Amino acid sequence: MVIDLKGYRVFIASPGGLQAERKAFRDTLYEFNDIHAVQKNAIFLPVGWEDTPGGMGRAQDHINEQIRTCDYCIILLHNWWGMPPAKDGAFGSGTEEEFDVAVKCKNNPKMDMKDVVIFFKHVEANQLGDPGPQLSKVLEFKKKLEEEREHLYENFDDVRSFEQKLGRLLGKWLRKHEGVPPMAEPRPAYEEVVRSASVPGGVDRAPTDEQKALEEARRQ
Repeated sequence: MVIDLKGYRVFIASPGGLQAERKAFRDTLYEFNDIHAVQKNAIFLPVGWEDTPGGMGRAQDHINEQIRTCDYCIILLHNWWGMPPAKDGAFGSGTEEEFDVAVKCKNNPKMDMKDVVIFFKHVEANQLGDPGPQLSKVLEFKKKLEEEREHLYENFDDVRSFEQKLGRLLGKWLRKHEGVPPMAEPRPAYEEVVRSASVPGGVDRAPTDEQKALEEARRQ
């Protein structure tokens, strides 16, 4: 029996230190395909820098070409921003450049990119007190997202909560594949996003120290 599947390529961009989450990303896509997507004649294909073939020229350029072939992009950040992908370049890290490429693809109607989603892993309060240059860049990027209000991001606590949030995101994309209209929900206020985004199942709770620090920085 031949099954006609619509394939969606999902790129994951992240700096170092998030190997467990990168593995969970692939495992979650494979499991979601088996349980949900294939039944709806769809399949989500994980793509990362690991899948990029070598060649002449700058390595980041080859990774960028992979992004341009994808339908979705996930940006994953924690406490490390990364290193510049080129000398005297415009980007402070490879992940930043990958985010820029993905957003440009999303804004180009001729490209396949449908969504770009950012995930931030919880940072301990003692790190926020003295963030250092790497974490500071991550926090600056997060604050910029809030100020521009063009991308809603997700917070997660650990690998398990990342898997849960990724599963819900895949469900949203699968409904789009089926042609199911999205639920009409008002855009949540920033305070509501930072209070509940990192809670599996959306259960309300008090903001973390990280969220309080970000909100205080936003008000200054």
